[in-house]
Amino acid sequence: MSKKLQEELNLGPKTASWLGAIGIESLDDVKQRGVVPVCLELKAAGFPINAVGAYALQAAIMGIHWMALPDEIREQLKRDLKRGE
Repeated sequence: MSKKLQEELNLGPKTASWLGAIGIESLDDVKQRGVVPVCLELKAAGFPINAVGAYALQAAIMGIHWMALPDEIREQLKRDLKRGE
């Protein structure tokens, strides 16, 4: 049995709800679609996702707290989000 999204590290019920609204049911779904595309889809759907949300998703995939996400990954996520807007 897989964990509910809201039980994943860095994610809570609100973020899990937003993800569910765009068809994301697991971290595997996020991995398959990619963190940045998922964040851009959330934005397009009207959810207030930001860079910290992207950090949280990436860190959840990596199994670490979002504050432990390496700076180079943070910077790449910010660049990719800006390009996608």
